This record gives sequence, C-alpha cells and structure tokens, in this order.
Amino acid sequence: ASPDQLFFAQGLGDSMEPTLYDSDLLLIDSSQRQLNMADKIWAIAYADCGMVKRLRPVPGGGVEIWSDNKAISPITAHDDEMHIIGRVVAYQRKL
Repeated sequence: ASPDQLFFAQGLGDSMEPTLYDSDLLLIDSSQRQLNMADKIWAIAYADCGMVKRLRPVPGGGVEIWSDNKAISPITAHDDEMHIIGRVVAYQRKL
C-alpha cells in the first residue's frame, strides 16, 4: 500500500488474545476494504463501534465476526451492519 493508505491504531481490550494484546500498536492498510481473504484480521466498524476481528464470509450472505479469545462467541453481520476500515498487516508490542 502507499504510505497515505497506512495508519496506526492502538488495540484495546482482550478480545483478540492470544494473538493481539491490549495496547499493541496495529498497522492498518486502508487500501484493503474488500473481504477477499477469510480468517485474516481486519479493522471494522460494527454497531457504531470500532473493532479488530477475524472475518469469515457466510454462504448465502453475511460475515461472521470472530474474536481469538475463546470466551467470546462469534457474531454474524448482515447487509450494511459492518464496514471494513482496513486489514491489520502488522503489530508492534512492548517488551
């Protein structure tokens, strides 16, 4: 992606543990806004909230929104309930 389509965001919460942790710095590629790769990590807006989740298309329509934390159940978004902001392409973690 060109540099003007990349931005950093800070992760909050434990929903993507053990893959991503609270306060990880995430590099998001906003040129990638089409769900053309299942099970990758995406920055999305769902129910007017920003989230970082794994996405899986559902046959017949809809997208499953998954957390890596097994204590959190997946949800399914239909129609225009979810918007992709970009794909998470890297993270930085404090030592």
